[in-house]
Amino acid sequence: KLQIFAASIFESGRGVALPYRILPPLGMTKAEIQGKLSETSEGKTDADTDSLRFPLVLFFHGAGERGNDNEKQLVHGASEFARQDNREDFPSFVVFPQCPQGARWVESDWALRSGAGEFSVQPSEPMRCAMEMVDHLMEVLPIDPSRVYVTGLSMGGMGAWYAAASEPERFAAMLEVCGGGDPSWAS
Repeated sequence: KLQIFAASIFESGRGVALPYRILPPLGMTKAEIQGKLSETSEGKTDADTDSLRFPLVLFFHGAGERGNDNEKQLVHGASEFARQDNREDFPSFVVFPQCPQGARWVESDWALRSGAGEFSVQPSEPMRCAMEMVDHLMEVLPIDPSRVYVTGLSMGGMGAWYAAASEPERFAAMLEVCGGGDPSWAS
């Protein structure tokens, strides 16, 4: 069932590779999406853009799914997004990047009591790369820029909070599941 997520690797402008899986909306095949992912924005014309645009959901996984196998990040949540009824009712692109082993979506002290986390002003390298990846996806896929959402659980919940709080104009909504956060960023 999870094989419908196309596997890809994004390389940032700084040369950092970030594996990710992407679920296309119903009606778009894995082959079509992989072809679009290999495109660049250079040379595209208005005729190249699709009139129908879809939401994008960015999902940050927890600490236990870190690595470079480009599979473990699908352990939690992916099967719900892949359900036929959800795909019919909520057509969208769903992206699961994978944070490298030993790295974090957010550099924050996990030993602090819940709700007392302190975020670094500078994004971690995986977070920076994930945001670049979203920019790239928005250039090459028919994504509605007003319907970009971020979610995550545990370490990824902290990543969702960081992403939405650091770039609130980028995301239409954020949902954090069992993660920490920096209350000073809540506004």
